[in-house]
Amino acid sequence: MVTKTKKAPAKAAHASTGGIRKTAKAPKSKSGSAASTAPDAESKTGDAGPNLVRRKELVERIVAASGLKPNAVKTVLDAVLKEMGDILSNGEGLNVQPLGKLVVSRRKDIPGGQILNCKLRRKSATPESSEAIEKVSEPG
Repeated sequence: MVTKTKKAPAKAAHASTGGIRKTAKAPKSKSGSAASTAPDAESKTGDAGPNLVRRKELVERIVAASGLKPNAVKTVLDAVLKEMGDILSNGEGLNVQPLGKLVVSRRKDIPGGQILNCKLRRKSATPESSEAIEKVSEPG
């Protein structure tokens, strides 16, 4: 006769990490950048999780879009991200267009930091808003 044993619930497996699943880091390519920056079939299906844009790539994109020097972009980006983090940590929300409205839905204090679950509500992009951004970014 075969006896069956009950398996522990899936949530119990993550109890030691406070219910947060840890994901493995993407393998690095020969150039040293993470493989997750290039879109692949796994990321489109959602199996590998979301692609993350790192600070360096964000700076490069802003430099390309604005024409500003990288050092200036880094300084401003660091200040903006610090202020956004402080605002969200204090329980305040942000309403900055074209990003959208960002509010903290859940908060948990952990040793050495916080976990903030946020909701972002964005308006759909319109051609007028894209043109306005281009006009602002052009010098003159």
